Amino acid sequence: MKIRKIVVPAVILLLLAASFYFLNTRVWVDKYEIRGDAIVFEDNRYVYEGSSSDHLGKTIGIAYNEGEKRGITDYIWPEWVYAYKGDKTHKRIFVRGLMDIGGTYIRQ
Repeated sequence: MKIRKIVVPAVILLLLAASFYFLNTRVWVDKYEIRGDAIVFEDNRYVYEGSSSDHLGKTIGIAYNEGEKRGITDYIWPEWVYAYKGDKTHKRIFVRGLMDIGGTYIRQ
């Protein structure tokens, strides 16, 4: 009986933590829209520069294709958008998918 009083709340806490982690990293983040060879976020337009992943910082959002409704695979394996270390204004971003090397985009 005592073990059940410990295990049940621990499992519930684990499920809640996993749910909030999923929502925080897939749903509540900034969404960058892929339009051809460019990426658009708010009033900023980023153009592909090359593929340099040196000095990547934290994840700042996810990218999705223009005009397409996001499917379940976009939530499980999104295309991550990373900022570069020390770049607080996000003049350069790095976009990488699941099996993708990724690419650097420069704000125009």
